[in-house]
Amino acid sequence: MNGALGNPRALAALAAAGSAATLLAALGFQFIGGLAPCEMCLWQRWPH
Repeated sequence: MNGALGNPRALAALAAAGSAATLLAALGFQFIGGLAPCEMCLWQRWPH
């Protein structure tokens, strides 16, 4: 593997960025969009 996919640090950074983007999108939908999260959505935020 060449490039970023062969680098463990790059993969960890990519996973962290994906997790942060998912959480920020959920919070944006909740606070900016006015959508109320379901109970499962609230539970799924803790691992992020």
